[in-house]
Amino acid sequence: MITFSSAHMLAPDGRCKTFDAAADGYVRGEGCGVIVIKRLEDALRDGDRIRAVIRGSAINQDGASGGLTVPNGVAQQRVIADALKRADLEPRDVGYLEAHGTGTSLGDPIEAQAAGAVLGAGREPDQPLLMGSVKTNIGHLEAAAGIAGVIKVILSLENELLPQHLHFQNPSPHIPWDRLAVEVVKEATPWKRNGQRRIAGISSFGFAGTNAHVIVEEAPEQAVSAPAVPAPVDAPGGRRFSILPLSARTPAALMRLADEYRAWLGANPEATLADVCFTAGRGGRTWSTGPRWWSIRANPPWSCWARSPRSARRPVCIAENPMTHRRRRGCSPVRAANTPAWPGSCSTPSRCSPRR
Repeated sequence: MITFSSAHMLAPDGRCKTFDAAADGYVRGEGCGVIVIKRLEDALRDGDRIRAVIRGSAINQDGASGGLTVPNGVAQQRVIADALKRADLEPRDVGYLEAHGTGTSLGDPIEAQAAGAVLGAGREPDQPLLMGSVKTNIGHLEAAAGIAGVIKVILSLENELLPQHLHFQNPSPHIPWDRLAVEVVKEATPWKRNGQRRIAGISSFGFAGTNAHVIVEEAPEQAVSAPAVPAPVDAPGGRRFSILPLSARTPAALMRLADEYRAWLGANPEATLADVCFTAGRGGRTWSTGPRWWSIRANPPWSCWARSPRSARRPVCIAENPMTHRRRRGCSPVRAANTPAWPGSCSTPSRCSPRR
């Protein structure tokens, strides 16, 4: 931080003023982001919730630029053009650009002109390329800056709204706005389809000269309107078993907790067994005694757990199969009782239980 301040790279007022005449340095932020990527055909087949689709991407290196803090505009143009080619799209198909936009008086004009040269080509006067930068909201996350831009675009697609690009009062005089078919999002703007699917480009440029550009498209209609609903465990084709993890401070408390689950399941036959087990595994806390695991299924043909009354009216059964918790090794081996192996099953059961 001291080095960056001494080099006059940081905004003195702590505000990122990308594309503004007052741009005087970037603002450091801290954060991280995670997305799950899956082939589109597989996600559609599996009924996953699809947030957006990556149409294409590209990466390059700007080579011998004017210096460490001087971006290479030609290299930026090339990486955007390569991403468009891989996405099989025309420049006018991209409606919004999530710019790298660090908020420097030198870098911003170079990026704006590179974006305008590629993505501004062939546009109608009333349909300029809209652009903004999440750095005006949360600062520069540096290694996580790119994923922050991706997440912003996904949320904008889902909400059909482009958020305001902050701290943009007076357009930078170093950017030839009259010659570029680009426009900064000055206020929250509805993201209209205009008869075509909404597509955005996301730029992220590394400090050492690596440039990356990703093109993201809104999720397919069928993935939004008709999400797949997993079959209940007791339905044809549903899972035969669900795992109920239980944990308590003492063995006696563990048995009381098991009795409470047994009583509740018996009193609530309409409860979805998979949901109950998921909640117990995701929201429960692991204590010194445990976790113990029981496999549960609906209407079993075999005897129930010894502590459970054998009532014909009870729709679920807890199978007797508590496993020893190897606390020192952080390993919780689990295997459902009377459950045969199946192709693709976990060959090492301990991998199925996260280390606590």
